[in-house]
Amino acid sequence: MAGAFNKLVKFCIFDVAHLVLPIRRPIVINRRTQGNFMSKWDGPYIVTKIFLNGVYELSNHDGQVVYACVNGKFVKKFLT
Repeated sequence: MAGAFNKLVKFCIFDVAHLVLPIRRPIVINRRTQGNFMSKWDGPYIVTKIFLNGVYELSNHDGQVVYACVNGKFVKKFLT
């Protein structure tokens, strides 16, 4: 069963200056969520640095660092 799933999984590697959407983490921001209709993703942000093991530094369009380090499994590509 795991072999069939692993064949379909495609890992996404981002480069510097790619636009990405990180997942919104309500526990970090505040203790309560805004309900079921709140967006799950936050952004778009720009990848500014790439660290080892799929960790990224994200900044906004002004160049301010928003997320100092975020794991790659919590980020998806922003489609324009």
